[in-house]
Amino acid sequence: MRLQSIEPVFVEFVPEKLDPGKLYISLEYNTASHLCACGCGFEVVTILGPADSALTKSKRGVSISTSIGNSNFPCKSHYWIEDNQILWASKMTPRLTALSRAKDKAAKARLYGETLNSQPSSSASSASPAPATPSKRKPWWKRLLG
Repeated sequence: MRLQSIEPVFVEFVPEKLDPGKLYISLEYNTASHLCACGCGFEVVTILGPADSALTKSKRGVSISTSIGNSNFPCKSHYWIEDNQILWASKMTPRLTALSRAKDKAAKARLYGETLNSQPSSSASSASPAPATPSKRKPWWKRLLG
């Protein structure tokens, strides 16, 4: 069953068995883990860091700055976590996956000074960083999803 919301749980260590509907956040280890929001049961691990995803907390809940794109899972689910809500997007396609990975690679190159010719990273979540400053343009994810 597709989730519409997720409950943040702050932990030092992510438990071995994850409960559906819970987002386990380890600030000590810069990770957020949960079972895929589509209900398929696959574990999603999101790296939190300057060239990866950012976690924000507010009175309304937690948000992850990038989409969760499960291109390596059979479900191909794609969604955002914003103020504890799951905002569904269209399924991950090969084109969307390639665009997302290129954006990830470029962000890491800018931050770490690597060349864009290095090997792409493989991760279950092919999320992309949000812009550092507000812009009058549409957010990149709206432009990407058309």
